[in-house]
Amino acid sequence: IGVITSVTGVVIEDIKKTIRERFPSHLVLWPVSVQGIKSELEISNAIKGFNSAKSKPEVIILARGGGSIEDLMPFNSELVVSSINQSVIPIISAIGHETDYTLSDLAADKRASTPTYAANIVVPEIKNLKKNLIFLEANLNKNISAHFKKNSYKVNAAKSRIINPKNILELSQGKYSDSFRYLEQLLFSLLSKYNLIIERSYLKNPKMILENKNISYLNLKNSHLKSFSKFLKLKKSTLQNFSKILDSLSYERLLEKGFVIVKDKDMRIIKNNESLKLEDTLNIRFLKGTVSAKIKKIDN
Repeated sequence: IGVITSVTGVVIEDIKKTIRERFPSHLVLWPVSVQGIKSELEISNAIKGFNSAKSKPEVIILARGGGSIEDLMPFNSELVVSSINQSVIPIISAIGHETDYTLSDLAADKRASTPTYAANIVVPEIKNLKKNLIFLEANLNKNISAHFKKNSYKVNAAKSRIINPKNILELSQGKYSDSFRYLEQLLFSLLSKYNLIIERSYLKNPKMILENKNISYLNLKNSHLKSFSKFLKLKKSTLQNFSKILDSLSYERLLEKGFVIVKDKDMRIIKNNESLKLEDTLNIRFLKGTVSAKIKKIDN
């Protein structure tokens, strides 16, 4: 915090005391004359000096105590107002008493009614920050705990649905290794037959070669047809098994045991007697055939 004011007097002491009580911070004082002929240039040079410093303050307090209009005239000068306007560092103007206004107040980023109030503006109160930190820490711990608990449930639920990849791999390996082995054997057999045909073809005339290839083709065709027929039988057997399972789950199995299906006049299935009235017409479905009936008595 850069402070531009007189090195003597109560202004700098009030600022130091307020900063120390609220939030101890690093103050850099640039002493100037706050009235008189040289004060305009000193104040302007102080503002420019802070702005050109290698380690700039984050904020500047321009302050002086109360006084007459003549005493405050340096803060109405064009030189000081122009320097405030050109400052890249925010400036808080605290000139005179609460009722005193100068052009510097209007040019500054913020006006404070007194130097003490300027110190209140630039720093927070440390005890309030500690209270807020305690409150935020409690909320943070509470939210972390709730978030952890919520996601723990999700993780446990996900774990219960996850199948061990090792089991999947073992099943897949067992399922496909036989198929790969069969294909490997079939390919080896075909290559062997092919090589044998090629070797023998040099010793035979073209007609014999064609006849042998035709025989090989027919044998291969018959082998494939047998494999396909076997595959169709397997699938047909599987389909029949599924058909039997579906048939066992059919509601007609219940009708065979003596149960019936009761529907109202709109052919909607009746599950209880809450919507029925005397003389309503019912349709009763048996395993074989249906009958119509009228309600003569309702027993709740």
